[in-house]
Amino acid sequence: MNKADVEAYIEKLTAAGFEMQFDNVNSGVSAAGQLKKGEEILIGLGISQQDGGHVDYTINVQEGAK
Repeated sequence: MNKADVEAYIEKLTAAGFEMQFDNVNSGVSAAGQLKKGEEILIGLGISQQDGGHVDYTINVQEGAK
C-alpha cells in the first residue's frame, strides 16, 4: 500500500466522522484518531504506513460502542 492510498483512506475516515490527526514522520504517513458520540470515545485507531508499503493498523473499540 502506498502513501497516497493511506492518505485517501484517512480522508474517508474523516468524512465518516473520525477526528484524525497526522503524526510527524520522516517517511510514509502516520495518523491517530477517534470516533466520538458526544464526549464519549467509541472507537480509537492508529494507522502507520512505511515507505516499503507495510501498514500497521490498530482499532480499539470502547465499551460504549457495543
